[in-house]
Amino acid sequence: MLASSRDVNVWALPKANPLKQLLLNLCERLGPDGFVVLDKGEGPEAVTLCQASYPDISAYLYIYGQSAGQYGLHLEYPSQNGLPLAPDIHEAMTRLQALEALEIHLTPVGAESE
Repeated sequence: MLASSRDVNVWALPKANPLKQLLLNLCERLGPDGFVVLDKGEGPEAVTLCQASYPDISAYLYIYGQSAGQYGLHLEYPSQNGLPLAPDIHEAMTRLQALEALEIHLTPVGAESE
């Protein structure tokens, strides 16, 4: 299931508060249509997001296995020549580091210059 960040009440998501807080910050940075929340049944400690206009560019954000106040992040890219690309995996990120990485990853090419 896909849901635009505009259509999602972040506080109603069955996610842990640190994820909800980061998603609210991301909404402020990218705007109401800046990303899509994918429902992949990750549980309360993880969420998958993608670019609104290009769902093959996605990010898996999680807090399980991390110290308090830290995030793990997998930045995923579309396949190339029919072969999947390995995700960029980041561990022990601060909220600001995760937020900045998500903002860059989920902003469509060319949109940052508008």
